[in-house]
Amino acid sequence: MNLRADIFEQINQSIGRMSKYKPGAGKEEIADEYGLDEIIKLSSNENPLGCADEVRQALNEKQFHYARYPDGECRALREKLAEFYNLDFENVIVGNGSDQIIDLAAELVTEPGDEILMGDPTFAKYQLTCHALGVKPVKVELDENFRHDLKAMQEAITERTRVIFICDPNNPTGTTVSEGELKDFLDEIRDDILVVIDQAYCEYVTADDYFGGIDSLKDYPNLLVLRTFSKIYGLAALRVGYGLGNSEIIEHLHRIRNPFNVNAVAQLAAARALECQKHVEKCREMNAGQRRLFAEKFEEFGLEYVDSQANFMIVDTGLSSGEAFEHFARRGVVVRSVKSFGLDRWIRFTLPPADKSEKVLKAFSELPALLEKGV
Repeated sequence: MNLRADIFEQINQSIGRMSKYKPGAGKEEIADEYGLDEIIKLSSNENPLGCADEVRQALNEKQFHYARYPDGECRALREKLAEFYNLDFENVIVGNGSDQIIDLAAELVTEPGDEILMGDPTFAKYQLTCHALGVKPVKVELDENFRHDLKAMQEAITERTRVIFICDPNNPTGTTVSEGELKDFLDEIRDDILVVIDQAYCEYVTADDYFGGIDSLKDYPNLLVLRTFSKIYGLAALRVGYGLGNSEIIEHLHRIRNPFNVNAVAQLAAARALECQKHVEKCREMNAGQRRLFAEKFEEFGLEYVDSQANFMIVDTGLSSGEAFEHFARRGVVVRSVKSFGLDRWIRFTLPPADKSEKVLKAFSELPALLEKGV
């Protein structure tokens, strides 16, 4: 018996056809490849200001017992989140990154052959979750302004639709839909469909009509709002995300999550970070200023871009994705190709801190001349 052949034949066909998630290139990788000493990494939407100093101090002062399991219920962190959002403890679940809660939400209400709706392009994790569960991803193209087309999404609903993922602000476009649009959409959705609004970048939003979602949880029992400590709180290395929703939905999510799913260091860091709202405001203000600066410069350079509400932007470089990545990498700037999102000439980049802007803008300013030369 050829055991190797037999076991590989048993691999789930849906998983066998999928490609693994590829994160943005790292600093060391690019530095080695191009022989550079200084790299500005703008490929993963991380907070360039990092976490609050108070978080580092809290971790330095705490003596962790590494042989002991963490609090399996994340009680202290869930209590702080409930208080912060004026919700009950039972309305909160914490995950090993919001990615884990994305998986749990889909597992909770789908069976093989069911359908999950999502925008196109949007966060790649949703499609990976579908393939892992044998669920059909139904992609609905964004509108002409790179926003979720909620009317088209509503029209794409079938009897097999079980989940709708709305990334807002959307990754990779940074666009949002208004509060009125989302409420009208939720009013029309069947009660047996779980609507998951992924707000990983919500703290960066400055638009007045943004749908925060928290105040609407009581009106929509089928609504689940996801947020994270990876972005504006600067804790991406620790993997802490959370979900807010109807207590019954949250209870069922708890039933299928892994035990001890969030480590003790992450729980303490996130709880302390939530108290540091001055740091959050500082990061938001810096980011908003950088968004304005780069938008003005792109207008000056004649580059097409999408108006973003997140801590990143996408820009049409005019070059192929490979050429654009190479152009920036040789200048010590790591960006993210969005070819996998169906946007071949576009790149996504994290907005840098002010002291790195000049170098990044110089790389963008050189693009029109390259295009004129036909490079």
